[in-house]
Amino acid sequence: MENRETRWLLAEIENWQAEGVVSAETAATLRARYATEQSMGSTWGRIILTVFGVSLLGLGLIALLAANWESLTRPMRVVLAFLPLLISVGLYGIGVVKDWHSRAFLEPLGAFWGLSIGVGISLIAQTYQISGSPENFALTWSLLLLPVVWATQAVLPVIGYYVGLLVWVSLFKIADGFVCHYWFFALLGIPVIRDVVRATACGIRGQLMLWGAVGTALAALGITLEKQIPGLWIIIYTSIFSLLWLLGIRIEGNETRGVFHAPLRTLGGVGLFVMLYLLMFQWPWSFEYGFRALESYRSWVTWSYDLALSVAAPAAATAAWVMVWRGTQQEAWSWMQLLWGSAFIVVAGIYVLSWVCMSEAHGHWASVLVLAYLSLLGLGTLLTGIRCRALAQVKWGVYVLVLIVLGKFFSSEMSFTTKGVAFIACGTVLLLCSLYTRKGRVSP
Repeated sequence: MENRETRWLLAEIENWQAEGVVSAETAATLRARYATEQSMGSTWGRIILTVFGVSLLGLGLIALLAANWESLTRPMRVVLAFLPLLISVGLYGIGVVKDWHSRAFLEPLGAFWGLSIGVGISLIAQTYQISGSPENFALTWSLLLLPVVWATQAVLPVIGYYVGLLVWVSLFKIADGFVCHYWFFALLGIPVIRDVVRATACGIRGQLMLWGAVGTALAALGITLEKQIPGLWIIIYTSIFSLLWLLGIRIEGNETRGVFHAPLRTLGGVGLFVMLYLLMFQWPWSFEYGFRALESYRSWVTWSYDLALSVAAPAAATAAWVMVWRGTQQEAWSWMQLLWGSAFIVVAGIYVLSWVCMSEAHGHWASVLVLAYLSLLGLGTLLTGIRCRALAQVKWGVYVLVLIVLGKFFSSEMSFTTKGVAFIACGTVLLLCSLYTRKGRVSP
């Protein structure tokens, strides 16, 4: 919940208690539930300034040490390497004793603590001439950030942990390593993000953590896939984006939010559209089906990882779909959201059908089926937005339909007459929608 919203709610709770709407015990429970972001009167502007100040202070000290490093003895170098880390641990211990839970204290502490770990690793390695690879440095720093993540639940250590894992998995993959154990490390930070999202009702801290964790995980997914089974990435990515979309509906709710304030729905929805938009062309389906494709497998380990993901991702998306379906109200837009979340079922069905048929024209028919499904989603979103008097849904439906027409206009071999008729029809629909919304029949 936003800081201003929290202040408003706390003021309302006081009024409710004064008017006898809620009891004193209920009011105390509500204050304890929603007052986390108000500790010590901190604001996020103040927190950001403090974090930047601490970071600049740390970088300045590092620069001074670097200027006089050669004149220091080895014991002095070791002490200076561990000193920032000891200061961080000491400050955290004082905070625990003094019961300091303010974000204005924990956020800068988390940033300084995380930076001191990286500095300490670098200085010790340089002092004792310890050789190592960049990927090992990135992994070591990331894993040592975990205690900071769990202790402070600060934003920067959480984002830094997942960015460090992404750097490690990228470098390790370049070295031709098998990196499926990335997901084990990624899961270690999930409990902290879950607790923050629940405690703050998906406020600014939870949103930033979700953007960092989910964004880097999506990038790491493409890196970790072995891509040994032809076209299996289609099912995996579509299922992951459907899962994010459905979890966003469940966690972030159906109320109107900005793009930034709904990271799961934004990443899931945009990812679904991009996947379906690419799949409506023939080139993603231009690969060999059947058992002849299995001849290129290097080992069972490489293809079993992709195969396991192709089972686990749709299973998780199915569970999320059922969970959302059970909580769906009898509203047109809710059912439209479920139809978008069903993309993994449609794409998986087309993939299996193409595998079974194994005809030379499978790429053409697969792209046509995806095009029909995406067109149905765009038109359904447009009509549902008009019916529900929701301008945002109307605009998204229009965007989808326009992009489909533009994509097919520049890629297809249809005659200009056919393309002209299609553009006239789409233009007429858009003008009618504009006229409808201009009359005030659709709410913003």
